[in-house]
Amino acid sequence: MTEAATAENITADDWAAAMAEQGAAPGAGAATDNKLQVAAPPVLVKRVVKRKKSAAPRGKICPTCGERYGAEAAYCGKDSTKLVPLN
Repeated sequence: MTEAATAENITADDWAAAMAEQGAAPGAGAATDNKLQVAAPPVLVKRVVKRKKSAAPRGKICPTCGERYGAEAAYCGKDSTKLVPLN
């Protein structure tokens, strides 16, 4: 492992190997051994990405009979009811 290893670019395997090279027992850290100078493994954080809703509706539905139509339709072909957009 190189001297330039930091918490951002070190893997858990590299960290464990460095501890083994220095003779540190598992679970030992810098607080108990002043010679041990190894960066901690990175903390993985799950990033949540929100999707933007499409401006164009996916289609329309008749609130009376439930028949589905494309986005371009305005009235139901069966009962002439005005269509509403699908969510």
